[in-house]
Amino acid sequence: MSICYIEKIKQIRIETKSTCYQMKIDSMGYLNHLYYGPKTGLDNLGYPYRVYDHGFSGNPYDKRHDRSFSLDSLAQEYTSTESILSPACPAYTITAKKPRP
Repeated sequence: MSICYIEKIKQIRIETKSTCYQMKIDSMGYLNHLYYGPKTGLDNLGYPYRVYDHGFSGNPYDKRHDRSFSLDSLAQEYTSTESILSPACPAYTITAKKPRP
């Protein structure tokens, strides 16, 4: 396993034999999760995010006039299962089958 920090683009890359996890520190100092999955052979998966007007989302004070930045919409850690603690979209949901009568 290797852990690499690329200071020029503020990116953290963790690689195992078959997987890659990339994160990036944005201009405000927040950690953005870029990619987790099989190795792609690409060094930088820090593609630009689409920005939207987030008029009712809380913002850091320094971004109070920038409605395109919101902590609610940053790419955050990809949750593997549904959780009451995380509103993020889960990778999968486990549902129980109804018992037969």
